[in-house]
Amino acid sequence: MTGQFVVRPELEGGPGVIHGGVLAAIFDELQGFTGMLTQMAAVTAHLEIDYHKPIPLGATVDLDCAVEGKVGRKLFTTATAKIGDQLVASSRGIFVVIDPDRHYGDGAARILGMSP
Repeated sequence: MTGQFVVRPELEGGPGVIHGGVLAAIFDELQGFTGMLTQMAAVTAHLEIDYHKPIPLGATVDLDCAVEGKVGRKLFTTATAKIGDQLVASSRGIFVVIDPDRHYGDGAARILGMSP
């Protein structure tokens, strides 16, 4: 899965750069949503992020994410953030596949678009 976002001023952490927690949330959402593409709702068990370069406000960041494997209920994911050809951050995650209705309550699967 791929995506893109522009670093808006509201996302500032240190002077002139994105807040690291915002990027962590973006990686978490991106990797967690990847399972949804194959009708597997998953929640975060472990998320690891490497910040390679500061990401300036106004930058357009390209995202790439993949499920690298599945063992039992665990999905192993990777993601990268780049500005042009420059890697600015990367992430690895482990997400656990869940039954949305059991995890969130009856009707959650329907709300998530995972059942009729």
